[in-house]
Amino acid sequence: MSTKRSAEQNKVDRSKVLDLIVDHGIDIFNRRLYLSSDVGEQMYDQVVKGLAILNQTANTDAITIHLHTGGGDLYSAMGIYDLIKSNKIPVDIICEAACMSAGTLILQAARERISRPNTQFMVHLGYESFSGEVGTARRISEHYKTFELQFLQIYADKMETTVQKLRKLFDRDTYMTAQTALELSLIDRVEG
Repeated sequence: MSTKRSAEQNKVDRSKVLDLIVDHGIDIFNRRLYLSSDVGEQMYDQVVKGLAILNQTANTDAITIHLHTGGGDLYSAMGIYDLIKSNKIPVDIICEAACMSAGTLILQAARERISRPNTQFMVHLGYESFSGEVGTARRISEHYKTFELQFLQIYADKMETTVQKLRKLFDRDTYMTAQTALELSLIDRVEG
């Protein structure tokens, strides 16, 4: 009788695992998390849940995130960066198709930054617009200057360069191939 229950339990477990992959992009067996959307609150929630689940397994091998994004909210990207960087198990990121804007910031949290050969990248300082009282606009502008320095320093540390050199690269939308991203140390290697 216990064998029959075990087989039934195994079916339920497999069903739950398939649901995790389909509904949340979490592949427990291969320790992968699939992120394919704009960077924002939804992606942040997906990373929180995905890392929590993958950290619960007995396997302590590195977690791999497959990242495909056109970019999005820089605040969410900073939160995702912090989650990945502070994760107790190392996280590698493989960029697929596109890794733009805020996605490239997330990429810098990885232990190893990998790209597929045809992935396209874009970096920039981001976009900000505001309206209202002059005093409020001034405070927002000052905040953004501090925030800009903070995120550029993340790139500078990982790419082993200076913030001043990155300002020139980031001062407008700069598109690049995987090979150029490798030459600039935005990624560690191209594979596939």
